[in-house]
Amino acid sequence: MNTVPQLMVLHGLGATTDQFNGMFDTHFPDAPIAMNMPGHGERPRENGRASFDRFAALALDALDQLQVGSVTLAGISMGSGIAVKMARQRPEMVNGLILMRPAWMDKPNPANLKIIRDIGVWLSQGTQDEAIERLNADPFYADLAHSNPAAAKSILGAITRPHASDYAEVLTQIVEDSPLASLAELEALTTKTMVVGTPDDPLHPIEIAQAWAAKIPDATLCELPSKYTAPAAFQSELEAALDQFLSPTSTKISE
Repeated sequence: MNTVPQLMVLHGLGATTDQFNGMFDTHFPDAPIAMNMPGHGERPRENGRASFDRFAALALDALDQLQVGSVTLAGISMGSGIAVKMARQRPEMVNGLILMRPAWMDKPNPANLKIIRDIGVWLSQGTQDEAIERLNADPFYADLAHSNPAAAKSILGAITRPHASDYAEVLTQIVEDSPLASLAELEALTTKTMVVGTPDDPLHPIEIAQAWAAKIPDATLCELPSKYTAPAAFQSELEAALDQFLSPTSTKISE
């Protein structure tokens, strides 16, 4: 069995493991363990309902198949929720959590993800072109296209991604789920954790990252520049935060 800690990355809803390209290369020189969840990338969706429980079980099974004894989990958005599920189920395996831009509190259908659920519904009801027309007519999206074009482009990607129509139900099903039944569940985490939040992020309000960090006993809240409006600064400051978080003698990062 491999007892050396490794990195596993867990992508966001509608994304793929490409989200992490270059993000952790400085701190984890070995290739991370990475897998696309069902209904993402070229991986077909499953017949059953997509859920955080199901995706966490698939990721844990992958680690068991690889005989991984110790792992650091890094998740973005949906991936953060999956990582929390995994850490609660297998605390002896998970030696670190990097929870980036979480998007759920403890209720299904969060308001910040309504546009993603709507896209899932639109794709299920019509063509991609029709879904794009409905998106362009949406007041929230129209405003965002002017105020935060990078965030708007990310939302549009939920429609234009490969197999978007075939995998549309995964979008709605995950938004209708939640990784937490109660925020109190976060208090049971015993793993050293870094929670990353950013401003100017309508899908991942920084208040969610703040709430998660306040509940996790051994958590550091790391507020970084916006991934959408200042991507270079985001990456630079993320690397500085990781320097401190991953140091054997690290103390809490200044908030």
